[in-house]
Amino acid sequence: MLVYRWIFRIDYLCYQILDQLGKYSQLIDDIAIRNAGTDKRNLNVDSQNHIISLSSESSKSIYKINLSVNSFNGVIDYQDGISLDKISSEPVVKIVDQILEKMEFGNKTSFSRIGFRGFTLLDDEKFTFESIKELLLKKNQSLSNVLVDNFSAPNDIAVTFESSDDNDFLRVQFGPYQKAERERYFFYPLSLAEALICDIDLYQKNLVIPDFKLSTFIKHQSKLMDSIATGIKQQIREELS
Repeated sequence: MLVYRWIFRIDYLCYQILDQLGKYSQLIDDIAIRNAGTDKRNLNVDSQNHIISLSSESSKSIYKINLSVNSFNGVIDYQDGISLDKISSEPVVKIVDQILEKMEFGNKTSFSRIGFRGFTLLDDEKFTFESIKELLLKKNQSLSNVLVDNFSAPNDIAVTFESSDDNDFLRVQFGPYQKAERERYFFYPLSLAEALICDIDLYQKNLVIPDFKLSTFIKHQSKLMDSIATGIKQQIREELS
């Protein structure tokens, strides 16, 4: 399954960054050089807000990661998409893991939140913008009628589910996609004109992980993300038959 954009977020407290912004910015630049090769990159240091940003662009992907006192996050886009099972070995993930290894959290590594979010376009001959829209509106006919009676007929729809199990959380949003909406979700122009778009956000809260690696976290969550997206695709296909 292809993902065209994915996002990571790691929340914590690392006060060292306040006093050693220059040290961390040099560290990030050195690690990026070792892992990104000749890719075009840019390092920016916001001294006022204590944020270090690294952006990099290759022929078919672009990313931006931000490191601050309380969060490490990033957005990665792909022109042709990337298979979910390959994300954990991407150069940007290696960069994040190597930076995390050098950060000093003390004896224990405590995270208030760790998250992995992916945007995928599910393609099928039955998946047109109108067919998916009409199916989802039909399932929510009574609510749709409220808009018809008070304003006008809906021209788009998205379904959102949220779930939790102890410290694990899930938010899934899916609906019809058309090319005109591309800039709302993606950086690159995409070849798909119509599809079922799935936005899946998997995250955990209040964790203590001494040797946390983003690669390990993504490898685990990718399997769950793939299973959820595949299940949604199969169910929508069946209901459109």
